[in-house]
Amino acid sequence: MSLVAHFTVARPALTTRFDLEALPGDVVGLIGPNGAGKTTILRVLAGLLPVTTGDISLNGRVLASAAGVHVPAHERRTGFVFQDLLLFPHLSALDNVAFGPRSRGSARRDARTSALEWLTRLGVDHLADRLPRQLSGGQAQRVAIARALASDPALLLLDEPTAALDATGAMSLRTQLREHLDGFPGVTVLVTHTALDAMVLADRLVVVDAGTVVQTGTPAEVAAHPRTSHVAALVGLNLVSGRARGGIITTGDNAALVVSSRVSGDVFAAFAPAAVSLFDSRPGGSPRNAWPGEVVSLAPHGDAVRVQIRSVIPLIADVTPTSIAGLDLRPGAPVWASVKATEIAVYPA
Repeated sequence: MSLVAHFTVARPALTTRFDLEALPGDVVGLIGPNGAGKTTILRVLAGLLPVTTGDISLNGRVLASAAGVHVPAHERRTGFVFQDLLLFPHLSALDNVAFGPRSRGSARRDARTSALEWLTRLGVDHLADRLPRQLSGGQAQRVAIARALASDPALLLLDEPTAALDATGAMSLRTQLREHLDGFPGVTVLVTHTALDAMVLADRLVVVDAGTVVQTGTPAEVAAHPRTSHVAALVGLNLVSGRARGGIITTGDNAALVVSSRVSGDVFAAFAPAAVSLFDSRPGGSPRNAWPGEVVSLAPHGDAVRVQIRSVIPLIADVTPTSIAGLDLRPGAPVWASVKATEIAVYPA
């Protein structure tokens, strides 16, 4: 059940261009900032929006093309978990999940038996008789996912599958969903803004920005070499882009970053927040990468405190609570930041 999609869709606010070829069993994660075109891509794949140019085929069957082919959503064997879930309000959780098998011709009893099995797999079988309004956000999310899987889709589309859950519920659902996807014979495309979803659920990531695919690769490849500030923030890295010459990267704002790499040309430079050291005055010695700045925000981050800094190069730093107290850091406080050249990874843009 391979998916081949090469299309553009023109909308008033944004023209989205998308290219993807996926094999049976592939789980593709779409990541990118709000408004980048990710949900538009899901809606086009689902048949809820027509393509402007290009075409989409699933397992050799053309689903959409600019030549006039447009298979309706209900004929595409597509399971779609919407961000706002869209459960049928007048049906119980059980009958919501049974809807897919019933629409494919299953007898009512068989459909309800299959639906109960899916609710059990997702840990919400005890809620089978409840209406959507009687479910919490997390419970409704699990019912929506069960409904999509129960329809035996060839293409599974997930829009923020763990967004409605707290940390514990998200971790549980993420584990269950990964187990189901490991045995799913179709293609899965999921949109997420959560690093753990991207890293745990997806086999391959597609980064979308301003309606264009700007990076693809395995989660490890994308995390190691982010090419957009959104992805860098998602995986917790500082990212600088500029032009390298003689071990110095000059940014568009004429800031300079000294690196140990001798690569030349347009590059990205990435470094971890833990590599950033903070001082209350310009550090002594000869650190060449040192900039004055202002603290924007502070937030707990594991055993450390993550500090966002406004400077000629915007930075995030992870420091100890003791350092926060010693430097008297708070929003608006002045601070100096430094990073060693050897801590910076440089790769071509």
